[in-house]
Amino acid sequence: MKNSQISGNTLTPDQKVLMMIHGCGGFASDILSLASELHLPDFNLIAPQAVSNSWYPKSFLSPRINNKPNLSASLLKIQDVVDELKREGLAFAQIFFLVFSQGA
Repeated sequence: MKNSQISGNTLTPDQKVLMMIHGCGGFASDILSLASELHLPDFNLIAPQAVSNSWYPKSFLSPRINNKPNLSASLLKIQDVVDELKREGLAFAQIFFLVFSQGA
């Protein structure tokens, strides 16, 4: 998956995936480093990387228009990963999310 880091086994249609979305200033590798603490052997972990380490440029308290087009592009990026997982044969019910800070 383009611009995503993956931890775990090769994806198969019977697997579960935990998509981990990092916070502002973070990296996909940062949030994936939690894997050993989560103890989720039945899951593949995937973490998309935000452009410039930020999903959107302004505060979440700012009017939504102030975070466009970055916010829209970020939401599309996450949707693209979900769509790719579904093309790999996973049902949406097999995709779980763990989000931190701005990633939420």
